[in-house]
Amino acid sequence: MTIIVSDYQTLHAPFGNEESIARVRYDFSKDAGTAGAFSLFEADGDIVITDFFVNVLTAFDSAGDAAVIDIGITGGDTDALVQDAGQARFALGSFVKADACLEGGSGEVRNLPLKVADNAVVAMVVKTAALTAGKCDFFFKYVRLAR
Repeated sequence: MTIIVSDYQTLHAPFGNEESIARVRYDFSKDAGTAGAFSLFEADGDIVITDFFVNVLTAFDSAGDAAVIDIGITGGDTDALVQDAGQARFALGSFVKADACLEGGSGEVRNLPLKVADNAVVAMVVKTAALTAGKCDFFFKYVRLAR
């Protein structure tokens, strides 16, 4: 199931070599917390995410503290930025960075920079148990790939 967060954005490729920062908010009170993919943004043009972090404003919670979270590109690398993070990683006041490395077919691979193709969607995927609370800001630093 795919849900679009109320703060969903289209990230337009910046001009020239300019770097941009986009902030997208997930808020349980507006976006609910069902298990599934919560679309955060769609790329309008090929972009590269050069940095990523999450500022947790309200702790994530779920029945039995069982929620597991991935963040990445839908239809492909849904865990390209954060993979199998337990909800405890999203505690009040936490500052969540992208995972340093992720499992790849031939061992560990770096996840940043991450290419996001034109029209691709980046989402937070809630697995195992639905969220019952939580609010955070996702920050994406990105550049245009093609000239």
